[in-house]
Amino acid sequence: MSKLAFKNKLLFLLMCFAVAQHAAFAESIDAKFSISDIRSELKEGVYHLNARLDLQLGDEMREALRNGVPLVFVLELEILEPRFKWLNREVAHVEQRYELRYHALSQQYLLTNLNTGIQSAFHNLTFALSKLSYIENLPLLDADVIEGRDDVLARLRIRLDVGKLPLPLKIRAYTSQNWYTTSTWVRWALQ
Repeated sequence: MSKLAFKNKLLFLLMCFAVAQHAAFAESIDAKFSISDIRSELKEGVYHLNARLDLQLGDEMREALRNGVPLVFVLELEILEPRFKWLNREVAHVEQRYELRYHALSQQYLLTNLNTGIQSAFHNLTFALSKLSYIENLPLLDADVIEGRDDVLARLRIRLDVGKLPLPLKIRAYTSQNWYTTSTWVRWALQ
C-alpha cells in the first residue's frame, strides 16, 4: 500500500470517528437550570416566595440518579439593601435544600426537603422534577427585618450542590460543565 493510499484511509477513518463523536454528543442532553417566574407576597407579617423553576437534568445526572446517587439542589435567596451601584448590603441569606434520589426497590423517585424533612414519592422523574419546579408560599423573611424600607431587593438562584456527590463523581463534577449547573441570579423588588 502506498503512502498516499494509507494517508487517505487514515484520514477517512478519522473523519468517520469525528462524525460518530459529533452524533453522540448531539444526542446527549446538557443540564440547564433557569427561573422563569418569581413573586413575593407579604402575608401576616412574613414575606413568602412563589417561583417557577425550569430544571433540565443532563444525561449523566439521570444515569447517576438511576444508579442510586442522590442529587442535592440548593435554592438560594439573598435579601439586599441597595447602597451604591455594586455595593449592596446583604440583609439575609436563605437556603432551601432538596434531595432527589431513586429508590430501586420501590422504583420511585424520592424528593426530600432537607430543611423540613418532608418527603414525597413519585413514579417517574418528570413528576419529581415538576414538584421541585413549583415553589409555593415558601416563608422568606419577617417584615420587621426590613421595616420602613421600600427599596429592598431580593435575588434567587437554584444550583446543584456538587459538594454532596460521592468522591469519584465530585472530581468529575468540578471539571465538567454538565455537572456544575446553576441558574443565573434573578432579581426583583421585595414587596
